[in-house]
This record gives sequence, structure tokens and C-alpha cells, in this order.
Amino acid sequence: MMESQKTIGISTGIAQLDRQLGGGFYPGELTIVAARAGLGKTTFLSHCANEACRKGIPVLFCSAEMDVDSITDREVAQHVGVSINRIRRGNYSEKLYTQIQQAISGIHDNHSSFMAICQ
Repeated sequence: MMESQKTIGISTGIAQLDRQLGGGFYPGELTIVAARAGLGKTTFLSHCANEACRKGIPVLFCSAEMDVDSITDREVAQHVGVSINRIRRGNYSEKLYTQIQQAISGIHDNHSSFMAICQ
């Protein structure tokens, strides 16, 4: 570590947060993310899990609040850059439908490192 800028931490994907955490998440440590309902805890942790997957780190993602469909809807919305309500409403334009298909394909490819999505 003396000769490298690399850390043994697992990046959250948010550089400023990684600095505050001393390099990200560390194996063997328990990190609790808490806030009132509706502030984006699951979305944030999904982002962190995806960041780890992109680096080939296996992830087990469990949510006591949302089922697999809800988590997937949120992830598609995040990849496409639209609100979750827009994904759930349907009646997509051709452009949005294509973006959704590409997002689903990308999510599927990225999740080869996901061990499971629990509910």
C-alpha cells in the first residue's frame, strides 16, 4: 500500500463517500445504512452493489422492504435516467422502450456477479 494509491476497501462508487469511509466498505465490517422511509436507502445500496459487481466482487443483496420486481423497476429507472413512476406507468415511446431494453440487458450482464437477490 506504500507504493500504491489502491485501497483494500470496496468502493461505493461515490468518491467523496469513499474518502469519508476511509476507502469504502471493508470485508468483515458491518456498515448500517439507516434513514426514514423514502429517502433512497435501497437505491443507494443497489448503486453500491452494482459498483462492486462491475469490479467483479460477488454481492448478496437482500431487502426486507421490497420484492425483486420493485428493486428491478428501480434499477431500470436508474439506468435509463427516468423516475420509477415513468417505468411503472407504461405506454412507452419507441425511444424509451429501446432504452429500457438496453438497461435490462446491461443489468443482466452486470449481475453475473450477483449471488442472489433476496426478499
